[in-house]
Amino acid sequence: MDGNVITVEEYFIKTTLNIGVMFEMKQTIYMIGYSMRWHHSIHLIDYLKTIEDVIILDYTIKDLKKETPSIYSIEIDRPAIVFVFQLNVRVRIIKTISDHLIKVVNYNAETYYSPGCMNPDYLICAYPEMIAKYKKMNPTVFDHVRKYGMIPIFVDPERFDYECEKFNIGIHFKGMLDVKMGDKMDRNGGGHFRLYRDAYKERKEFMNDCFSLITYGDPDHKSNYDQWLSTVEAIITSNAYMSYFSKRPLEACAAGAINILHVRDTYEKTYLEEFGFKHLENCIFARNRYDLTIFHILDEEKKESIRENALKLLLDNYTPEKFWEKVMEFIK
Repeated sequence: MDGNVITVEEYFIKTTLNIGVMFEMKQTIYMIGYSMRWHHSIHLIDYLKTIEDVIILDYTIKDLKKETPSIYSIEIDRPAIVFVFQLNVRVRIIKTISDHLIKVVNYNAETYYSPGCMNPDYLICAYPEMIAKYKKMNPTVFDHVRKYGMIPIFVDPERFDYECEKFNIGIHFKGMLDVKMGDKMDRNGGGHFRLYRDAYKERKEFMNDCFSLITYGDPDHKSNYDQWLSTVEAIITSNAYMSYFSKRPLEACAAGAINILHVRDTYEKTYLEEFGFKHLENCIFARNRYDLTIFHILDEEKKESIRENALKLLLDNYTPEKFWEKVMEFIK
């Protein structure tokens, strides 16, 4: 990183050991995950590159020291923020300078993996209920955590073309409806993954009931999902398995596709409202076939109002910039 890297000695001179100054000068940020091409990783890094006083050092698992088949480690030798993305292996952060000069953050976005970092200072997740699950999955992690809480996921609006003509008229859905009913060791099978299976079962039942009102498409990984979504008038967004919120509604906001949110129960509706979604203001809540007919009686002025309000919700709360602002406020 040459001239952009600040040495420990320089840091002590400039800060006189005042940790508060750490955020007023060039900041080293370690990004650790399986792949920095993962959508949350790459879009956050792209944003951080626009900040003049930030230095980014990104690592994948293969770049770290392998201690055991499932445990990796990395030594940090300078004041830094270490950002560990969701993993199903363990990463140990070895601090070679004063503990308080290095802030280790474990962030899980859309999965229920236990914390990938073995010794985080801060534990962040996208859903409130994940914290209780973490305590059961790996209670020892909480012996090291200074603070834990929720910061919702984000979407980069630049991925989409909000102004694109919505020539794919009507209500669309793109995704999986069928999953195999495997045994308890299968990812889609029994055990605690039964919630994954049941979520798809509920989705399929809803889609079957509303089949004549929906244009359905299987996932096609060869096509550009972002471009396609930007052409869609309205889309059913059914949220993540074992949780009540995913990036899909935010993607629709950015693309200008009217969100028709498949709401499984009152609990899910409450969560969506807490994230800022309001029925007939920036989305449509739907639990049955009748709810979908609401879309067909909206005039063009109302549809445009819903789109504009949805985009405002995204830009005000769920961009990479807003996400990073919340992280920095959380760990100060």
